[in-house]
Amino acid sequence: MAQVWNNGNLAAKNVAVSGTLYNRSGQPVGCKHAYVSSVNLNPGQSSSFSIDYLGYYRDYNDVTSYRLRVAGDRP
Repeated sequence: MAQVWNNGNLAAKNVAVSGTLYNRSGQPVGCKHAYVSSVNLNPGQSSSFSIDYLGYYRDYNDVTSYRLRVAGDRP
């Protein structure tokens, strides 16, 4: 379980996190997203999320890095 924080000065709604896994060559080998919150995530607030990569038909032994992207809407 991980946390996402609103460190801005505006509320965010429909917050989601996308996670991409990369191999040693920098090629993406997996991508999933997690819906965090449909209610306002006000400045200074946090919310938990989890991204589960199970269900992919791949061998992730070659994963060497990852990138998370957080997005949301203004209420």
